[in-house]
Amino acid sequence: MEQRFTFNQVASVYRAARPEYPDALVEDVVTYADLKTKDRILEVGCGTGQATVGFAKRGFPILAIDPGPEMLRAAREGLADFENVELLETTFEGWPADQAGFRLIIAAQSWHWVSPEMRFSKAAEVLQRGGSLAVFGHVPVGIPAPLLERFKEIYLRQIGKWGSPPEA
Repeated sequence: MEQRFTFNQVASVYRAARPEYPDALVEDVVTYADLKTKDRILEVGCGTGQATVGFAKRGFPILAIDPGPEMLRAAREGLADFENVELLETTFEGWPADQAGFRLIIAAQSWHWVSPEMRFSKAAEVLQRGGSLAVFGHVPVGIPAPLLERFKEIYLRQIGKWGSPPEA
């Protein structure tokens, strides 16, 4: 199984552990993209909806795609109050690009999972002229050394080998 699909197996943990995105970030993206009320947003890899909610609260019509059915189930629960959000189970690569005309594409912590050979060309294909692509995520600030050593012990016990620290 490709690593990008493993999150689906832990959707409830992912939803509980992954923080939402600050309103200031969402506002910066909205301002930069010069979004108007009816402008459509495509979200690539919505996961359980942590980034989706910030844009949904502002009323923008959103098509949020993710390949994980459990991730989407969790997203549906968290976004149940937003009629402006449509959730679709697919990868960006597998999504038919027949719905052009998005003013903004957002990818929160997901863009690196999309095929490098097609991600930018497909994004350009579905964006309106003058549209924007916003790729953002959480930046780790480092784990304190004693805690990292404990994680390393647990990781080695479970996996058997140690590579770069998580999220490095």
